[in-house]
Amino acid sequence: MRSPESRAREVAERLTVATGNEARTTETPDAIRIEVDVPAEIPAELLRAIVSALGSADRYGHDHTATTGVAWAEITRLP
Repeated sequence: MRSPESRAREVAERLTVATGNEARTTETPDAIRIEVDVPAEIPAELLRAIVSALGSADRYGHDHTATTGVAWAEITRLP
């Protein structure tokens, strides 16, 4: 099984490549969270790449406002 850190690095790299924006990573004792800015309007090709990257995380989602959005993923740290 791959480490949570390795999985988080892969998700961050894939999101960075997909969006052209640098992914941000924050760590807690329980999880590693990756966030990346995405445009308010997401073209189909970009959406497929983002969803593919997020799909390898344990939890993921998308928060947005009228002008910007953030795709996020979390990798759980096992005890």
